[in-house]
Amino acid sequence: MNTTNFYNSVFRKISKLNFSLDNCFPFFYFLFFIILINNSGAQQFTVSELPLNDVVARSQLGEIANISYSDNGKMVIQLDIKEEQEIYILEKDSKTITKIECQGNETEPCLNKTDGQYLVFTHTSADGNSNIFLANLSTGQFQQITNATDLESQPAIDENAAIISFTTTPDLKSQKKGIQNIAFYNVSTKEIKQITNKEINSYPSVSGNGSSIIYCSSNPETLKNTIYIYNINAGTSIKVVSNPSSEYLQPKLNHDASKALYVEQGTGGGKTFIIELAINIRKAIKQSELNFPCFGKNDSTITYFNTDEGFIHVKNENPFTNVKNDVGIYFKPFFELASEDFKETRTVRFEKLLKYGGIQSIDVAINNTLIMTCNDTLYLYKTGEERATQLSLDNEEIDDIKISEDGQKIVFASKRKGE
Repeated sequence: MNTTNFYNSVFRKISKLNFSLDNCFPFFYFLFFIILINNSGAQQFTVSELPLNDVVARSQLGEIANISYSDNGKMVIQLDIKEEQEIYILEKDSKTITKIECQGNETEPCLNKTDGQYLVFTHTSADGNSNIFLANLSTGQFQQITNATDLESQPAIDENAAIISFTTTPDLKSQKKGIQNIAFYNVSTKEIKQITNKEINSYPSVSGNGSSIIYCSSNPETLKNTIYIYNINAGTSIKVVSNPSSEYLQPKLNHDASKALYVEQGTGGGKTFIIELAINIRKAIKQSELNFPCFGKNDSTITYFNTDEGFIHVKNENPFTNVKNDVGIYFKPFFELASEDFKETRTVRFEKLLKYGGIQSIDVAINNTLIMTCNDTLYLYKTGEERATQLSLDNEEIDDIKISEDGQKIVFASKRKGE
């Protein structure tokens, strides 16, 4: 019997009885309880498809606060714009971007690495409590993993979406004492287990196979900072590295927890390290911090994000051979020349542009259509015409220009002055 028929059957039976208001109240209370149960379970999040250029423009107003990506080219980013946080899902080389909203303040998103189908994030309610949520991006549904009055945050998920780690602060009194613990949630058994009970623990991350959790620990009294790895099956922790004068950030494990990656900030600046745990060999990948580093498909390859050029460029680097290669461009403005209506365009004599323009870069298509930057401004010129067309605004700085072979598409980096 479906839900509607069940309710109709119940009310038909009620109508045949002569209840007073007092003695029928327990029944309606019971019926209301049934309705609540029937409507419980996973909730639906809101998905909005937006033009990539719109989000590129919004990113200039704030900063990228968090990035996570999967092996199949999917990426999630968190934009902090003033006091608001926004979560977006990107596909490599896509022209649109998906905004995820779950009826609250969502932060710290993390994708499962294999296929990017599952997303964990921190949800903060109006009363200030924060809990961990799990979203299925294929079905558009999300569910609450934790349900406490604690402050729970910094979620991470293994590559197959079986284990979710996070930080938890038991209560305000413990928070004042400087206690923040690490816990994990088993998706199949729905059990939560806390693995620390002292000090300030942060940045938990799960190995790809879900066997181990790496995290940072700081003693507020001794100021000693340590990175630990917790073995879920054995229930034991080992110390990876410790230094009272350094702060550790963004630790990561590879698939089988045989290698660890982390950022170390000291008095001399930041460095990024990788450790071969079995033989305890540590190698500095960079004499500076990498942006959101993590392990790539190859355990010896580190993937990181380059945002210095005005867009997100994903790169791979082998820390032992220093061989680098590009993964792809995710977050970069583009225009379709065949269909784009460029606003506020103006033309200038091509001869004058060549003579006085201060040309910085040029790229040419097969049909001899060319684009070029002159004094940080983007121009389009078609062979045989007298004038070139200005495509960018006066308050934009244009860099890293490319035109497709057929001369119909342009990609470039854009930065608005004064924003």
